[in-house]
Order: sequence, then C-alpha cells, then structure tokens
Amino acid sequence: MRGPYPLTLLQIGLLIYPKRIGVFLIHNEKKEVIYVGRSDEDLAKELKKYIDKGKFFSYEYVVSSKEGYLLECKYFHQYKDNPNFSREDHPIPAPNIEIKCPICGL
Repeated sequence: MRGPYPLTLLQIGLLIYPKRIGVFLIHNEKKEVIYVGRSDEDLAKELKKYIDKGKFFSYEYVVSSKEGYLLECKYFHQYKDNPNFSREDHPIPAPNIEIKCPICGL
C-alpha cells in the first residue's frame, strides 16, 4: 500500500495513473483509516469522490477485480473496528465475479 498522501486533486493527478484499478484507504487528519474502497474501472475517478470525506489517501493497484475484492475485504476487516471507521457495509464483488470473502465467508 502506498501512502498516505494528501487527498487533493493535485496529488491524485500526480500519483494515480489513468484508468488503473485498485484499492484505497481514506484517512482522517490523524491518518487513521476511516474508509476502505475499491475501483474496478478508474481509481483516480473514484478517489476524487472522497476529497471532502478525508484528509489523506493510500492506494494499491491490482491486476483484476477479483484481486481487488480480496484486498478490499482484507483491509475492511483489518480496520472495521477502528472507532472512526465510517463504512458499515461489507464489500461486494464486481457483478461478473463469483467469490466469497476469505475472512468471513460473505
């Protein structure tokens, strides 16, 4: 995982290659993870949706939606009990992927 970096349009534009897929973490001002997400199409575009929700971001590219889902599950379970974590719903795989979470079986 690369980061955390300031969550700004400039940083996203400098760091994230266009049309790459991956998993990301959104951090608060104390650099605590408050959200885990994934993009199966364009990581930069997805990160831009969170500019007003956090102060920093970390990211990791993946080669497939399946790999992205597995990594997103890993981070979701790793951080879901943190006091400031804001995501309540478990990650779901991309529509064309038949897989269950390796941690909880969902």
